[in-house]
Amino acid sequence: MSSRLSPPASRARAMITKLTVVTTAAAGIVVLGQSPAQASAADTIVPRVASWTPATGTFTLTSTSRIVVDAATASSYTSGPDSPTTSRRTLSQVATKLRTDIQAVTGRALTVVTGGAAATGDITLALSNSDATLGVEGYRIAVGDQVAVTAPTSTGAFQAGRSILQLLKTDAGNDNLTRGTVRDLPSLTYRAVSVDLGRRHWEVSAIQDVIRQLAWHKLNILQLHFNESEAFRLYSPNYAGIAPTDAKARYSQADIAAIEAVAAEHHVTVVPEIDMPAHSTAIALGGGANRSMAPKCGSGNEWVLDYVDPAVRSWANNLLGEFVSWFSGPYFHIGNDEVPHTLASCPYVQNAIDTDPAITNFEDLQERFISEQNAVVKAAGKRTMMWANAANILPEKEIILVNFGSDANAATLRNMGYDVVNTAYNTGSYTRFFLIPAAFGDTRHVAKGTIYGWTPATPGGRNLGQQVAIWSDQIYFGDTKYFTDELDSRRAELAERTWNSTATSATYSQFVAKVAAAGAAPGVSTATPARTANGQPDHHYDFNENLPVTSATHFPGGYTYPTARDSVGGKHASAYTAEAPTFPTAGYRGSGARFTAGANDKLNIAGSDLAPPWTVATWVRREVNGTDTQLLRGWNTAIKLEQNGTTNRVGVTTYGVGDYSFAYTVPLNQWTHLAIVATPTGTSLYANGSLVQTIPQTVALPRGAIGGNRAFGGTLDELRIYDEALSATQIAALHSAYQSDAALGSPATASTVETSAFPASAAVDGISSTRWSSTRMDPQWIRVDLGSVKAINRVKLTWEAAYGRDYQVQVSTDGTNFTTIRSQVGGDGGVDDLTGLSGSGRYLRIHGTARGTTYGYSLWSLEVGAA
Repeated sequence: MSSRLSPPASRARAMITKLTVVTTAAAGIVVLGQSPAQASAADTIVPRVASWTPATGTFTLTSTSRIVVDAATASSYTSGPDSPTTSRRTLSQVATKLRTDIQAVTGRALTVVTGGAAATGDITLALSNSDATLGVEGYRIAVGDQVAVTAPTSTGAFQAGRSILQLLKTDAGNDNLTRGTVRDLPSLTYRAVSVDLGRRHWEVSAIQDVIRQLAWHKLNILQLHFNESEAFRLYSPNYAGIAPTDAKARYSQADIAAIEAVAAEHHVTVVPEIDMPAHSTAIALGGGANRSMAPKCGSGNEWVLDYVDPAVRSWANNLLGEFVSWFSGPYFHIGNDEVPHTLASCPYVQNAIDTDPAITNFEDLQERFISEQNAVVKAAGKRTMMWANAANILPEKEIILVNFGSDANAATLRNMGYDVVNTAYNTGSYTRFFLIPAAFGDTRHVAKGTIYGWTPATPGGRNLGQQVAIWSDQIYFGDTKYFTDELDSRRAELAERTWNSTATSATYSQFVAKVAAAGAAPGVSTATPARTANGQPDHHYDFNENLPVTSATHFPGGYTYPTARDSVGGKHASAYTAEAPTFPTAGYRGSGARFTAGANDKLNIAGSDLAPPWTVATWVRREVNGTDTQLLRGWNTAIKLEQNGTTNRVGVTTYGVGDYSFAYTVPLNQWTHLAIVATPTGTSLYANGSLVQTIPQTVALPRGAIGGNRAFGGTLDELRIYDEALSATQIAALHSAYQSDAALGSPATASTVETSAFPASAAVDGISSTRWSSTRMDPQWIRVDLGSVKAINRVKLTWEAAYGRDYQVQVSTDGTNFTTIRSQVGGDGGVDDLTGLSGSGRYLRIHGTARGTTYGYSLWSLEVGAA
């Protein structure tokens, strides 16, 4: 069969097969970490193989090598063992995939043949249950004259292929394998990564790359968390009101099919999650209806679906049934986490308990809802999963519990008879394998190396496996790569410890080097975006307004967070209210953002690190002395307004490597224009347009957040980030322009643009080679938001060849009602320097009524003099 099929309900509910690690005594072989002379497979493959027996000589892949598939098992996916996560892809399909990936790794296009004798240099694939202890995903690779793969299932054969590919990729010529025998199988059968798609949408292509990376390291489960209060990401016309209106911010049934197609090809099981009744503002309020607890238990409960009302439960179960049918895997996760116990004191809830003989306590209400959801999932032939952080909600034992309480809670749940997938790794209340990329300095974000140093609980029985989850708290825009940069290392660690939980003598740094050598999975793009080098910022934050988030990307009713607009790159910066700076507040030009010294004040950009060259320019007003305070922060580096160990000097830091400072302290209580410019050979600091110092150290530009977990005390305005090193002349010009031009860098809009290459913002960006250009008709206008009401005394227009003959200079306080302060008739283009103006307004508009050519209106620059 060409795709993964839903297993029968009986198999979907069956307990996952227990697998056993083969010991040295049992097999008489060398185990990784115990051999005095480790060989190629033991040193190279991630995760570690269970055992490797070296032999003499090498196997060489050549242009005539083939993949020879056993004729007797070519059309099969198993020769005996099975589990809910076994792929139904045949051995022949595994061979075809291996051929594609070998070509990607080595450049050699092997032929796939079925049956016949293997020749020297061939790779052979066969299903065999002769070694039943290999279980569902185990395999054997014998490297001699041929590379002979045997496995009980096609999934095991696929895992063998990942090992062969890593061996080829790490060989200097991509063609030699050390002879010997690998015998390999996982310690845990459920090895998972969970991704939060609710708060921030991930592109389909990015999810597909995550799947390829999971498979590369032999992880086999991807849980997709499709909703939070901020958004519900699945779109069906039957429930259109609860999903974002922009198709690029949600997933259609075709998108899910595309994700599952890649998952099936890589023997990864997709576990969808719709989280109800809590975390469900978009579900509860979407479409104009109020299905939340708020009308009956107070406005603070809009995020909780009314799981007491039979009509609401019926509606929710129909929604669940709609989307359960989209997915082909054996599991469906129904959430059910963090329902607030304060609801127990709501009279509406108390009445429901008192009047229903089937309900005896608060927990029974949620268990009833879970039971109804479980019936929907079971009717689709799947097994239900849900979160559990305590032992107070106890649903049917057939439901798999994903523990996010302590490690002790997982043991309690297993002892009670539940099958458990664990996220915890210690006895602490928040020692979980959770990643929160916005949580700088927060112990909830599991540190690198933690998973590598952990040993799983005894495999088998009701301990199904382990999961790492990445959450989008406080990040609602930004780069997917910012998330995967944090996920990649922990994903590899989890693979290492869940596939082979035996002790290892390799250090974490040795493991990191091994992962780096294996690199990314075939098909995953590692290309970096091209640099622009055009003198224009890639990101610009003027802090003049709190970005109004719309239903295009999120559910506005569930989105209440401070968000600063990026007027250039679209990486709008966001945070929870309690951890955000105060903005808009008085700034250098218009409004700014005010940070509290030493506090966890930040606005998350969620941009990945940028290697030199780069430039950061901003106006800053330092208001109190601080220690080790951050202007920009990432997970690896920081720009410090007050460097650690100095007397408040500006500096840069690479964490774990070094702190570097400039011989300059920003003066207190006065606006200063700072520019930091990095090249591959050094980093320069400019203050008020003049070079202060160049130091030889460089760091990657941190684009994780503005501020950080130790913010500086003061106000920031007009933050510009460039992916190039601006020259000293450009820095000086940028500073000078701010001194004389109130329009520079201000938000600009226009009636029309000729093309996207000529936006309104190009007329106020301070760059002489960029321009705004309108379409070829009258009238047209360009409008600039100066941030606050200003007394305007001068306007300077630098026209391109397409100029305005007749136009008015207009001002407004509200951006709608304009007053003309100068009319120009019979202009001849070039430069119109209009002085002696008298008018005030926050908005200035050039309203063109007659063009000077047959083309549109086109301005190289629009400058405003104001008091």
